[in-house]
Amino acid sequence: MSLENVTSIDSYFQELEKKLVLKSACNLTTEKIKFFNSNYTYNPQFIYPEPTPCTFSSQIDKQIQQIGDPIIGKLYEAKHEEYKQKHKFLSSSGNSEEEFTKQSILFFGKPEEFALAIAHQICENLPQLHFGRKNKANIRFRTIAKRLRAYLKQHKFKGKLNVLHGKTVANHVSVSKAKGTLNISRNYISDEDELTDIIYHEIETHMRRLENATKLKYELFRLGTARYLAYEEGLAT
Repeated sequence: MSLENVTSIDSYFQELEKKLVLKSACNLTTEKIKFFNSNYTYNPQFIYPEPTPCTFSSQIDKQIQQIGDPIIGKLYEAKHEEYKQKHKFLSSSGNSEEEFTKQSILFFGKPEEFALAIAHQICENLPQLHFGRKNKANIRFRTIAKRLRAYLKQHKFKGKLNVLHGKTVANHVSVSKAKGTLNISRNYISDEDELTDIIYHEIETHMRRLENATKLKYELFRLGTARYLAYEEGLAT
C-alpha cells in the first residue's frame, strides 16, 4: 500500500476516536461536593456512562502491514493497539475495582516511585490557594475570555474560543481535538499566574501541536500518535 493510500485507515481511526471517548462521571458534581464537605476524607464513588459498542477490524491490521514506509506503518500499528487497550479500559468501568485499576494502569501507565515522591514534596510546599470568587487576585471571566480571544487572534491560531455554559466538565479549560477549539467553562476562575499557565499549556502546546498536525497528510498526526500525551503533557507542564 502506498503512503498516499491510507485514507481508509484514517477514516476507521476517526470512527474509533468518536466512539472511544473518556467521559466525565455522571455524578461528578455531587461527588465533588461530598469530597470537599468531608475535608478531603471522603472517597468519591464515580458512576460512568456505558461505553459506546465498538468492534475492531482484522482487515485494518492487514492494511497497516501493507503500508510502504515501515516507520509510518509502526506508528499506525501502535495507534491501533492503543485503541484496543482503551476499549478494554472503558469497558472495565462497570466491573470490579481490581479489574478497573488493572486496565487503568495498562492504558495510562503507572508513575514511578521517585515521581510520586517529587509530587508529594511539591504539594507539601505549595502556598495556600484561594479560588473563591471574592478573591481580589481573581480575574473576571469576561476579561479572561477577551484576553484568550486576543491571544488566539494575535498569534494567528485558526482555533476559536468556545464557552461552555452550564455544563459539568472535568477540565475547566481544554482543547477539543475534534473541533480544534479552546473550550472554557463559564464558571472558570483564574488569577494572573494561572491564566499565563493556560496560555502556554493549552494554547502554545496542545493547540499548537494540533494545528501543526493538520498541515500533514496523515490524519494520524492530528489524532495523536500512540502515547503522545505522555510527551505532550510533559512539554505543556
